[in-house]
Amino acid sequence: TRAFGLQFPNPVGLAAGLFALTTDLLVSTRLTRSFGHRRAATTQGHVIVVGLGSIGLRVVQDLLADGNRVVVVERDPDNPHLAQVRARGVPVVIGDATDAAVIADVNLGAAVAVAVLTSDDLVNIETGLAVRDQLGDRWREVPVVLQVFDRELGAAVHEGFGFRYVRSTE
Repeated sequence: TRAFGLQFPNPVGLAAGLFALTTDLLVSTRLTRSFGHRRAATTQGHVIVVGLGSIGLRVVQDLLADGNRVVVVERDPDNPHLAQVRARGVPVVIGDATDAAVIADVNLGAAVAVAVLTSDDLVNIETGLAVRDQLGDRWREVPVVLQVFDRELGAAVHEGFGFRYVRSTE
């Protein structure tokens, strides 16, 4: 339409274009997530990294530099580090690593190690226990590293729950 000699876009065309862009964004996001889940489920001989904060990102980078296969589990779909690890070809599963379905999605049965590196001690302990339960007989073979910020809590987890690799950043 015209007003004061200015040409304004057709509102129907503008709405259709906006709808198309939004749909494209949603579909591409879902495809990326689905592809990450599918790749993670078929990966073998890999290290599972739970939590993609600054420490998790550094661990992923170091593991990749050493030639390891890595799969990441991250709760936050808006984590700013996701694009960086995806660009390096790392499969990412968005979800809660204490959920048996998420653990199945990362093919825990074929993993060679697990590093639980979220920024929450209790989440790390809960995740470690869920991983231990899912590993079953492989519990003693597969190293499970837990990051626990409090040194005393780390010692208690080591002694009380039998985790061999509890690391404190303190």
